[in-house]
Amino acid sequence: MPAMSQLGHPALLETGAFSFDLLLNSNNYSSINLCLFVKNLAEPNQNVRVNLICFQGTLQVADHIQIQNSGGVKVGERARVQVYLENGQLVIRCQGRKLYSKDIKLDADTGRGVLFTSTSNPESLANFTQDTFANRRNLFLDENRKELLLTIPRLKKNSAPRNIVCARNADLLRGDVVKLDDRFLHLRSNEEVKQFPRQLISTIVWPDISQLEKEPASENNQNPPEPDGVTTTSSKPGGSDPPSGQTVQVLLNGGRQMTLTLDAWENDVLSGHSDVLGKCAIPVAEIYALRWGSFATQAQDVQYSDWVAKLAPAPKLETSTETSNRTFGQDSALIGKSSPGFEVPTLAGGQFSFNKFAGKVVVLDFWATWCGPCIVELPKLTATIKDFDADRVVFLALNQEEPQETVAEFMKAKNWDFPVGLDDGQVALRFGVNSFPTTIVIGPDGKVAFVNVGAQPENEVKLKRAIEELLGSPPPSPPPDR
Repeated sequence: MPAMSQLGHPALLETGAFSFDLLLNSNNYSSINLCLFVKNLAEPNQNVRVNLICFQGTLQVADHIQIQNSGGVKVGERARVQVYLENGQLVIRCQGRKLYSKDIKLDADTGRGVLFTSTSNPESLANFTQDTFANRRNLFLDENRKELLLTIPRLKKNSAPRNIVCARNADLLRGDVVKLDDRFLHLRSNEEVKQFPRQLISTIVWPDISQLEKEPASENNQNPPEPDGVTTTSSKPGGSDPPSGQTVQVLLNGGRQMTLTLDAWENDVLSGHSDVLGKCAIPVAEIYALRWGSFATQAQDVQYSDWVAKLAPAPKLETSTETSNRTFGQDSALIGKSSPGFEVPTLAGGQFSFNKFAGKVVVLDFWATWCGPCIVELPKLTATIKDFDADRVVFLALNQEEPQETVAEFMKAKNWDFPVGLDDGQVALRFGVNSFPTTIVIGPDGKVAFVNVGAQPENEVKLKRAIEELLGSPPPSPPPDR
């Protein structure tokens, strides 16, 4: 790469590690500023900044406070620099020697970009690589979103989604892997098989679903088929060959592991069967070591062992008269926060876009056909909403992860007629909803004003009062009978 004054990449830190060659004139003073975790390369403000300083053949790293490791490292005309995240720290190495480390906290909103600026005697950068390491996976993962995805709707208690797919931009999606090929990941989510370009996927997790309660599932919920087998490759095995039929843990390059039942070891390929991946064939050259016997099931060695699924709490139906005196929606952390935008298909065949209703009161009710308290609550809430001007108050019943046909048949059988949105779980995820029914009221300012979980006595009265407060006046009284 030619000499430069400024160079940037919007996603260089996406995998949590990158490296490059720094070409420099070791006889002169020179410096490069690295602006890390940038969201917008045009406005790299309030980001982590460090300087690579070369003087008289020694490279050092400094931040705005001080130079770390004052000894630096001797370099010639070319130095290999590594920048990576590990154990909550930003680390910079040169020629394999650690020169800098700093504690850093990441989340899903942290930028992934890097901006290089030469401050004097422009150097050149070359041979960039974006590295991946097993102990640096999911650096930008939002733990709250992870927790919500591991909370399985009670409808799916006997056919829980087996996978959580992590995208390179830290987005997450729950479903069942149907097929993975060189180009695409095919994932069944909400009764529909969706296709995603493979280069957008960083990780596929098989959560532990063994802790879910073994209760009968809904008759409408069918178990999905097993996914196609996936061939996994990833250094030389240690020890003697385990016998066929033995459970083994295969340790792969990069710190990856998988457990399978061994079928054969021939032609430099280990083949076997994994409970989650199906048939597997692994080149021996990609295997670092094998474990068998009691060592083959050491959970602490397995990545993502903390991804344990649990059932959503049972629907709430409170009957105590004491609960009727509780103020509607005053005990939620959502209150006062801006509502996330969303768009969902409707049962009627259209689209509901939240942003189109700015300036209005929006009432969302999260429900499912299998939820008894939801069925008790919905008619009361919809009757309350009808008392208000439809131009000022909008209602949407967000059905949770059920097929459109199931919802349509249920609505027809109940003779219900109100707007229904078909949520694949993503809207509930954004609002942090994992219990049904949940009613959320959003004010004209776009902020969450009231939240209520469970069917409680006189909820409709409290809802009416909440909407009146947001509108500033009660709904008009109906004309007297003549």
